[in-house]
Amino acid sequence: WRVETVEVGDPEKRFVPVSQIHRLRRELCRALSVRRTAWQEARIGDVLRELDAGGAPPLAAGAATWSVRAGNPEVLLAVAASEPPAADELVWHLDPTLSDDAFAAGLGALSGLRGKGVLRLAVPAIVRSSEIEGIRRLLHAASESRLTRVEIGNVGGLQILADAVGPDWPHLLDVTADWTLYATNRQAARRWLDTGLRRVT
Repeated sequence: WRVETVEVGDPEKRFVPVSQIHRLRRELCRALSVRRTAWQEARIGDVLRELDAGGAPPLAAGAATWSVRAGNPEVLLAVAASEPPAADELVWHLDPTLSDDAFAAGLGALSGLRGKGVLRLAVPAIVRSSEIEGIRRLLHAASESRLTRVEIGNVGGLQILADAVGPDWPHLLDVTADWTLYATNRQAARRWLDTGLRRVT
């Protein structure tokens, strides 16, 4: 505990021994700690009761799928050509320094994968402030090309999507979460899905 202000009402200027001041301090800290512990226990009890109430249906886990992510379209094409297919989904890791022409060429090379519905674009988990505009530009170009499958790796990706595509992005894009968003329990997964994501890891 930390004291921010002290007001002393002692118009008669009475002397208070330091030992008494220490005793009052200890008693006050003890009382505050007891009150804080009681509040924490009550709050935990409320949360546990809410979870036990089962007000929300359990989340159903989908079938196991495999994905391969690469920054080079040629790698994705090689994976797609393997027999049997090595992945259910192929993810193109976006490079914010990629030029518009290079991005368009990559989309052209991957057009066959787009037709099969297995291609997804990945927003990097770490996007520096100097790179945000480049990612927005690529996502906007992808949206204009009707490539709507996107994966994000951190919460900042939600704002990047909104800036690139507009606030209605949950209705326009099929956005999934990479494992770096840490959907480690049912409640966390539900919160991510409530933002508009279609799938969490």
